[in-house]
Amino acid sequence: MAINPLSASVPAAPIVDSAGNVTTVWRGFFLAMQARTGGAPGASTGTINTSLTTETANRIAADAALGAAISNEAIARAAADAAETANRIASDAVFAEKTSDGGPAMTLETAARQAGDAQARGFAYFMAA
Repeated sequence: MAINPLSASVPAAPIVDSAGNVTTVWRGFFLAMQARTGGAPGASTGTINTSLTTETANRIAADAALGAAISNEAIARAAADAAETANRIASDAVFAEKTSDGGPAMTLETAARQAGDAQARGFAYFMAA
């Protein structure tokens, strides 16, 4: 079975030898830890804190802008719905007025339908006899 190169157990040996140098076992442990953590240099906590503060402020501003855009869209949609409703009511009123006042076009159409109905009834009368 292969040994995981990222696993490292803490050595039981002393960290330094009698000359003050890091022992081979501990050097291997530190190298394994460096490989395990990516080997990248550390970052300043002040820099990280500044970056996080900036990101937080940017996210808050973006959320506020999106909230305002959603609110504006809802207001515009409500206004468009109200305008459409008003237009439909006005159109229905005009249509009702034109069909109930017996205007010239309506009178002609009514007369034509009545004549057609009378002709159809007369034809049916002769067919039934």
